Amino acid sequence: YIINGSDTDVDPETGLGFIVDPGTIPLVSGRDPSASIDFSKIEDTYQDAGLDFKLPLFFGGREILLKAGYAYTDNERDSLNRQYFYTGFSTIANQCNDTRLNGGDAAQRIDRLLDDAFLSSGACGSTPPIRIDQTPNNTDFPGETLGTLQVHAGYFGLDAQVNDFVRTALGVRFEDGEQTSETIFFDSVSDSRVVFSAPVIEEEYFLPAATVTWNFADNLQLRVGYSETITRPQFREKSPNIFLNTETERSFVGNPFLENAEIKNYDARLEWYFGREEFITLGAFYKDLENPIEEIGRSVANESDVTTFINTPQAELYGAEFEFEKRFELYDFAQRFAEGSALSEWTSSKDLYFAVNYTYTSSEVQAGSEPVNLAAPLATGLGFVPLEISAENLIQDGRALQGQSDHLLNIQFGYEDLDVNSKATLLLNYASERIREAGTLLVGADTPDVIEEPPLTLDFVYTRGFEVWGGEYEVGFKAQNILGEEYKAFSEGRGEVPVEEYDLGQTFAISLKRKF
Repeated sequence: YIINGSDTDVDPETGLGFIVDPGTIPLVSGRDPSASIDFSKIEDTYQDAGLDFKLPLFFGGREILLKAGYAYTDNERDSLNRQYFYTGFSTIANQCNDTRLNGGDAAQRIDRLLDDAFLSSGACGSTPPIRIDQTPNNTDFPGETLGTLQVHAGYFGLDAQVNDFVRTALGVRFEDGEQTSETIFFDSVSDSRVVFSAPVIEEEYFLPAATVTWNFADNLQLRVGYSETITRPQFREKSPNIFLNTETERSFVGNPFLENAEIKNYDARLEWYFGREEFITLGAFYKDLENPIEEIGRSVANESDVTTFINTPQAELYGAEFEFEKRFELYDFAQRFAEGSALSEWTSSKDLYFAVNYTYTSSEVQAGSEPVNLAAPLATGLGFVPLEISAENLIQDGRALQGQSDHLLNIQFGYEDLDVNSKATLLLNYASERIREAGTLLVGADTPDVIEEPPLTLDFVYTRGFEVWGGEYEVGFKAQNILGEEYKAFSEGRGEVPVEEYDLGQTFAISLKRKF
C-alpha cells in the first residue's frame, strides 16, 4: 500500500496588458493598460494498493501459469487560485506615458511602474495611490477546483506453453472507475460559494488482451497481439478555469464535459535475437480510437484565442516499426590484428554498441455528424453548460491526429567499459512536424492548425562509477542539444504564419552520486 503526495506553491505571476504601437513606447492612449497578480497552490494526493497472485500448474509436462490480482487507486487534486488587480494602474500608466516616459525616459520598463520606490517618488505628476483588489470569481477565473479519481481494478490471466513452438498469454482486466470535477466560485457580491459539478465519469470496463508467440526457427519468433485500453482525461483537461502555459505563452481552458477514450490495439512483431543484447525487430500496428482527447484552438468572446480540449468522435492510426541493436566487442577486433598484445588485453572488457529505432505512423481523424461537447458559460457566469456542435462543423475530416508525428527516429551510439563501470552514449532524436493544436471550422470563430517542428536533438551522456573512502560513487556529465537547434511553430491559415520561435539553448551538467 503506497501513499504519495505533493504540495506545490506556484510562484506569483504578474500580468501587464498594453497595446504595442510600432515606433513608439509600448503604452499608448486609446486603451487603458491593466495589471494583475495571480497566486496558485496545488495539492495532490495519490493512494495505491495492490495484491497479486501466481499459481504454476503442470499439464502433460508443460507449465501453465495462472495470474490474478486486484489494484486500487485514489487520486485527488485541490487547486486554489487567487487573482488581484491593481486599481488605479491605468491612470498612472497613462500619466507616465504622457509625462515621464514621453518626456525623455522612453526606455523606462513598464513593470517598473509597479515598484514601490517608483510610486512613492511622486513620479508622473499627481500620481494617485494604487489599491490592490481581488478579482471577482467568474468563468475565466474560479477560486478553486477539486478533482478526484477512484479506480477499482481486477485481472485474471494465464500464460501457457502450448507446444515446443507456441506460447500464449490470455487475460482480462476489469475496471470500475469514478472521476469527478468540481469548480468553486466565491461570489464577492453575496459572499457565498457557488459550486459547479461537472458530469461524473462513472464507467465499468472489461478489457481483454491476448498475445501469441510462435518460435518457428532458432532465435526467430513471431508475436501477434490484441488488447483494449482506455485513456481518462487529466484533471487539468477537465478543469474549466483558464491557466497560462508559461513555456508557450498560450492560455489553456479545460472542458468539464470530456469523456474517457477507448482504444483497440492490434499488432504483429517479427523478432530475431542473434547475440547478447543484439536483435532486429520488424513490427506493424493498428489502433482504433473512440473519443480520443485532442487539443484544439478556440476563440472566446472578449479574450484572445485559447486552447481547449475535446473528444473527437473517431480516429485511427496504423504504422510500422523497425528496431536494431548490435554490440561490437573490441576484444574480437584486437585479437584479429594484435593477438596477445597489450592492446588485446586492454580491450577485453570494452564494447561499442549501436541502436536505432524508427517508427512510421499514419493517422486520420473521422469527424462525421456526431456531436462534440464544448463548454459554454451560464448566464450567471458561475457555471457551464454543454455546447453541442456537429463534429463535421468543428473538425477537419481526414486530418492527422493532434500530437502525432509521421516519423520518429532515435539513434544511440555508445562505448562501455565493464572493468571501470563507465559508459558514454551519443543520442540523436528526430520527430517530424505534427499538429500542436488543431484548428476549428466554426464560422466566424475558425482557427487554423498550429503545426510544430520539434528540433533535431543530439545529446551526450557519460557516467563512471568508482569506490573511495569505503563508499560507492558515480560521476556523470551530460550535454543536451549539442547542435543548438531551435523550436518552431506556425499556423497554416492564409499561408504559413510564424506562431512561435525560440532558442532551446544548450545545457551542460555535471553530477556526483553516492550509493548507499
